[in-house]
Amino acid sequence: MVYDPNDRTSDYWPDDLFADGVNVSMSSKYSTPIAGRTSSIALSGIYSTKDSVDLGEVLLPAFLQEPGVKSGSWQVGIQLAHFLYENPGHAW
Repeated sequence: MVYDPNDRTSDYWPDDLFADGVNVSMSSKYSTPIAGRTSSIALSGIYSTKDSVDLGEVLLPAFLQEPGVKSGSWQVGIQLAHFLYENPGHAW
């Protein structure tokens, strides 16, 4: 997905669309049986070019903070799933 980093839910005429940057989101999922039961792994990531406040700096003690604006941010997630029990009478 590619989307505007600003909330546009009440902006019915977005004349300044992508003015503050762009967000890019990607995800992928792979499913395979392990030990005869459904299992999967999913990987997702988001990158934003919008300038924002660095929360790591805000939460640090004052003598460790470097004032300024953070340029860009990212997030990566991984999810592992494995069914512990599947009803043998319920086949997909």
